[in-house]
Amino acid sequence: MTSEELVGLLQGEYNYGGRSIDVKTDEVYFAARLAQKNILGQVRLLEARVNLSLVANKDTYQFPIRSISAVSDDGNGALQITDTGHPFNTGDLLYVDRLTGFSGWFNITKVDDDNYSLDGSTYTTVTVVVTARVYHALYAMVSVKPGTFVNLSSGNPLSEEYEAGVYRDGNVFLAQSPNDVHRFALQATDPPTIIVQGIPSIAINTKLTIYRRPYPFENVSAAVDPIIPGDYENLLLTGTRYFILLNRKDARLSKDIAELSRLFEVEKGNARRILAKLRRVEKARGGGLEV
Repeated sequence: MTSEELVGLLQGEYNYGGRSIDVKTDEVYFAARLAQKNILGQVRLLEARVNLSLVANKDTYQFPIRSISAVSDDGNGALQITDTGHPFNTGDLLYVDRLTGFSGWFNITKVDDDNYSLDGSTYTTVTVVVTARVYHALYAMVSVKPGTFVNLSSGNPLSEEYEAGVYRDGNVFLAQSPNDVHRFALQATDPPTIIVQGIPSIAINTKLTIYRRPYPFENVSAAVDPIIPGDYENLLLTGTRYFILLNRKDARLSKDIAELSRLFEVEKGNARRILAKLRRVEKARGGGLEV
């Protein structure tokens, strides 16, 4: 469903609570952004396979939105970004947003704690605008797909040891050999935090599959279509209708809001059951998926 189609379905006059309301285009876009974020935060519809570079003497990784201070040639013809105190490492996947000519996904090479270059880029003179941002691929992570967080050097998977806010072994990570990591913890902070077992003494390349919510540059607008998969468009429509009414903060609409909230939760539950069935089938076929 395109943004234009979404507006075409929901814009206009409706009768709720015995009164007529006129739904504007901007209301639809704002409500759709809220609905999409809510859905993708609670129903694991979107997956992404992401690299995470673990470095020596570090066990905690967080993925905040970063600003760009300056750009330059890295000395080898690639574009280098200056971002003082950035948290990124060689091999990380980043999205560069609103940097003219360079918006998109790039793996990076860390130059130092304040600079990194975009792999495969070619430096050209560019003006850095104040709204330019950089997002790590794990910024939008909601959860890690079980069994998919793998040490690429050893081939060993990491098991998740964090559940409901409590470490399963009493908040103590056990020691491990310096060329392997065995467990990790995902903390639902904003932005999300990953803690790996112990502190590796050497760099380790890993890869994991995540379930994710939208990145900010995927917010529904006149120029950006919803990213909810087509099979779940009715869920998006119900959620958008719910947030349109909720955002009006009109007590006279309380019964309609309550009913749309109920329908929204029912449809999210139905989506979870469909996904669970699909993933059980794929796991049974050897896909290695877990629910």
